[in-house]
Amino acid sequence: MGDRYTYYYDCPKCGKKNGVEVYNAPSCLMYYERCEHCDYRVNKNYYETDEHTISMMTDEEADKQGYRCKLCKELCLNFDDIKNHNSICWICRDVDPKGEIK
Repeated sequence: MGDRYTYYYDCPKCGKKNGVEVYNAPSCLMYYERCEHCDYRVNKNYYETDEHTISMMTDEEADKQGYRCKLCKELCLNFDDIKNHNSICWICRDVDPKGEIK
């Protein structure tokens, strides 16, 4: 896949040169941007917002719009989870209330 890349920049919080690592892979819905030396972090992620669109937004925005699992608060990895399963991810649908795998 050609859409994965990593780059570094100086941390705006602690000042460490090339301390912030950015990993960006839209086709995998993966994005992180955080300093390896302090608690600086950019709170954004990719979300599949319909069958043909991904959008980058904060976790809070995704919660408000129903793009994260209502139970575990992890990503809804595909639009089917949102549309057909009431924003419950496949992992939570396969686990009974006692925490055992169905």
